[in-house]
Amino acid sequence: MAVYRPRRFSHESAPADDAKLVARVRAGDEQAFEAMFRGHASALLDFAYRCTGSADDAEDIVQGVFAKLWMAREQWAPRGSVVAYLMLATRNEHRDRVRHARVVEGHQAAVRHVTAQGGPPNAVGPDAELEAAETAAAIQAALRTLAPQRRAVCMLRWEHGLSYAEIAAKLDLAPKTVERHLTLAYKELREHLPQLPPLG
Repeated sequence: MAVYRPRRFSHESAPADDAKLVARVRAGDEQAFEAMFRGHASALLDFAYRCTGSADDAEDIVQGVFAKLWMAREQWAPRGSVVAYLMLATRNEHRDRVRHARVVEGHQAAVRHVTAQGGPPNAVGPDAELEAAETAAAIQAALRTLAPQRRAVCMLRWEHGLSYAEIAAKLDLAPKTVERHLTLAYKELREHLPQLPPLG
């Protein structure tokens, strides 16, 4: 498989003195920041591309890494080399985006579920969608009030769609315990949200 080489950035050798570079960036030196970007962007893009398989996503990830670094530059204190820090930051940015995508997907599924089961029979249009979104957000807020293990069971069931057996294996619980957690959690949630439809 050919290694992706970004078209928009050229590879240049990284500055040798990391300590001086970090100090300059912390002080707000834009030239130092630009030099760091030029020195490392290509390698980071290749790494991000291997994680995502998408050139556009790789560029978004690397740009996100550098944007966050610049915004928090005054507190930047990497342990070890700059390149090691940037590689780790790129990996974490990718993981954060994957997690965020899963949360968004879970929220969208909750909205669809509430719209299908809890809304008016012929509810359509922005008002119905807004009401469903608000209900989904209320469900998320109510979930945060549950005990940690019970909340984990609910999230795995309702957001990730795992079966009772899969949840039991993942959390080292008996399937009956999973069922009990879900039953009790639903009762607790109904106290906060009487209009809550069956969540399965």
